[in-house]
Amino acid sequence: MPKILTASWSTKLPADAIPVGISRGTPRRRGGYRRLRALEPGNWFRSVPPARYIELYRDILDRLDPAEIYDQLLSYGDCLVMLCWE
Repeated sequence: MPKILTASWSTKLPADAIPVGISRGTPRRRGGYRRLRALEPGNWFRSVPPARYIELYRDILDRLDPAEIYDQLLSYGDCLVMLCWE
């Protein structure tokens, strides 16, 4: 069974984990990760209050097909960690 986890970019990941960035930015001088830009927040991510952020991010998620996102994630491997800065 595939594992899909979440963590911060600063978290030490298991050796078998495939890091998948879902944040707008990524750490400098760090490679070896995939990106899933469909899950990245918009350019408003640092300019709106938390309640508005949730509304805007929900709008992004509502436009996505969960099955397509799942299939895309699984195409990367079977032990994934979706990473952001939070």
